[in-house]
Amino acid sequence: MGIKGLWKILADAAETRNLLQYTVQESFKNSGTECRPIIMGIDASIWMYQASNAIKFSNAQPGPNPQLRLLFYRTAALPALPARSVFVFDGPHRPEFKRGTRVLTHGHWLTSAFRELIPDAELGRLASEGIMDVVQTTDSDILLFGAPTVSLIPKKKDDHHDVAVYTAENIFVAPTVSLTRGGLLRKAGRGTGR
Repeated sequence: MGIKGLWKILADAAETRNLLQYTVQESFKNSGTECRPIIMGIDASIWMYQASNAIKFSNAQPGPNPQLRLLFYRTAALPALPARSVFVFDGPHRPEFKRGTRVLTHGHWLTSAFRELIPDAELGRLASEGIMDVVQTTDSDILLFGAPTVSLIPKKKDDHHDVAVYTAENIFVAPTVSLTRGGLLRKAGRGTGR
């Protein structure tokens, strides 16, 4: 769902990194001298939302099944990363509104074969328990659910190699941010910008 204005508040804590470079460095960091692929949780509903909107606002002639093709190319790029990707999808109890937009009560046509999970809470829990090393999403509320490291999915098509990486440590030590998880919860409770 996201918390309005939170990414802006946390901007000074972000570190822009090349996704391949980031996953390689983190793979070695997590295991010392051996390379252990990191486990990257991906908010699949964001990928589907972006695929649907990329085609909607495009002036190009997309051809047949443009949304599926975009998802295919994104997914096909993942094996090049030293990371295990875990996709988490929206479950049956989605909120009525997300990012100021009314959410359809029936499932997205791309999700018919997927499990019923609530991605933000589940991804946050898996990351906070150390089951995942990084969560890739655009929903800022993932930080409230305890994800210690978040890779912000780029919004622009030409930025697909670079990601903004937010860590709980950077959010706490960045002088202009300096927030703990409790501080993030208070910001969310007050409506962020206040």
